[in-house]
Amino acid sequence: TGHLLMKGVAVFRGAKMADVLTVEETKALAWLMGDTRQVAILLPCDGKDNGVGSAVRLLVSHTKVIPQFGNDGVSFLVKVQARAEIERLCPYERLSEKTYKQLEQKTAQYMERQMQAVMTKLQSDGVDACQFGTRLFIENPRRWRQISQQWPDYFARAQVKFNVRVHITRTALSSNTPESAASRSGLAPPAGRGVTTP
Repeated sequence: TGHLLMKGVAVFRGAKMADVLTVEETKALAWLMGDTRQVAILLPCDGKDNGVGSAVRLLVSHTKVIPQFGNDGVSFLVKVQARAEIERLCPYERLSEKTYKQLEQKTAQYMERQMQAVMTKLQSDGVDACQFGTRLFIENPRRWRQISQQWPDYFARAQVKFNVRVHITRTALSSNTPESAASRSGLAPPAGRGVTTP
């Protein structure tokens, strides 16, 4: 029996297909649109090109899109907060507070880059697939009515800034490694038969 495998998502301008987003771009679109759960992110190892990287799973992410009005049109601030766990480390990495912070930063930077790339693509296509117009209407219906007829032009020119915060709370590493039981609180892994060592 065959399984369905998603290769991408089509975006439409009216009844006409305007573009196709890859699976990675679709993740970024989901972050732009709202809350997500259980999203895997692969990060390359620094300075190593061995095909194996770190893997982080976003357990949950929450997105808030804030429209801002100025003399030159409308802009948006996209704020994303996410909780994550480590699924895999680069071969030479060990769990430490420094590793947690580096992976949080790398994950946030990756998400920002992906969202910026998708925004650029959608603006170039003239397709508000991220529903920023709807956010604008909810925030300020009066202002929306003033610009709704020209929304495709406003959307294409809108400045979008990103503020992403990722907090890694735990690991999901293989259960036969000492690192697998490590937690952000700094407790030692269980010793022997499930006894937590001081």
